[in-house]
Amino acid sequence: MLSASLLAGFLLAAIYNLLALSAMKESALLHSAENGVQILSEAGNMSWGSAGRILCGMIFLIACLNVCASLLACTSEYFSELAPKLSYRSWLLAFTLIGAITACTGLNAVLSWSGKVLSLICPIAILILAVSLILYFVKGKQETQKSESSQTIKQ
Repeated sequence: MLSASLLAGFLLAAIYNLLALSAMKESALLHSAENGVQILSEAGNMSWGSAGRILCGMIFLIACLNVCASLLACTSEYFSELAPKLSYRSWLLAFTLIGAITACTGLNAVLSWSGKVLSLICPIAILILAVSLILYFVKGKQETQKSESSQTIKQ
């Protein structure tokens, strides 16, 4: 199990590094592109023609569906435990609808506000993770199996 996880992590890192390298090289030629997707799509087109554009689209589709399904499942499970009045399916439906409505606004619109939201949320999430890890190693595994962050949020 661990070796499969390491292999998957290595392959994902290799793919994303190659995508970043390709986008970096092609971005100088594509000043009119509004976002990275347009740069990568055009890079695929310049390298392999329309098949490259299709391949790039398929890679994005598979990667995004994988991440989306995982995030929907995790957040729905978390919120169904945090607020059990709504079932897992209800949370899943709500998050799916919110995501679909958000996606309909377009990538440029999402990128315009998501950076601000992430810059607000990420430091808090990193702090909660660091405190949880410190407590795990200081107090031991038994006392921190229930996340300190979820207890804080419930209060």
